[in-house]
Amino acid sequence: QLAVLAVVVIPWATAVAAARHPDAAAGVARWFGLILWSLQCLYGWWDHLIGWEITGLVGNRNWFAVMLVSLCPWALHGLRLLLAKKLPPRWAYLLASLLVLLPTVPLLLWAESRGAWLALALALLCWLGERCPPQFRWTYWVSLAFLLLAGLLLFMVTRTQQLATLVRQDVRLPLWGRTVAMIHDHPLGVGPGNFRDAFTPYRADSYYSEREVSAPTTIHPHNEWLNLAAMI
Repeated sequence: QLAVLAVVVIPWATAVAAARHPDAAAGVARWFGLILWSLQCLYGWWDHLIGWEITGLVGNRNWFAVMLVSLCPWALHGLRLLLAKKLPPRWAYLLASLLVLLPTVPLLLWAESRGAWLALALALLCWLGERCPPQFRWTYWVSLAFLLLAGLLLFMVTRTQQLATLVRQDVRLPLWGRTVAMIHDHPLGVGPGNFRDAFTPYRADSYYSEREVSAPTTIHPHNEWLNLAAMI
């Protein structure tokens, strides 16, 4: 219940604070991001040192890795401002980047989250696009879209068997399909916190259990939009 409420309230509160107190809201977001990144790193390194799966604060390695990547810019910005009080701006930026990368990169490697690396690659491509001179920016985005589409088509044509294996083994497709069916049957939602119990009959009517990595119970459909739509 609290998690669903947080998804609604936190973006709303952030928007209101940013509109009414833009300077204060930016400062709070910056330091909150730095603190949260630090806690994620500490928990992740602790998990690794004691031999547990790296899940950090969120209890899931994929969510942990994606959250860690999304917090890196806030951590970099906060550390840069702190170091700029003692160092020249260029050195402050370089040292802040090093302090962020050193604990983050090993955690991402150990978490083995493809989604996090994909998000990082997309962020890098977007950053490169923004750094392009204005006269070449349109060419960059068109060329990038063409290359991505061509790469996807090439993979589908040359790795058909591998793609079919990935589809057969992936747990998301059956979860998404049956969650959509549950949303269709319950357009007003099954209620916050009731996903696991309400999804049980839909799960039994799917081929999810045939997956090698299927869990004994399902508390989340591996898609936050579907999760919210199913509950509220």
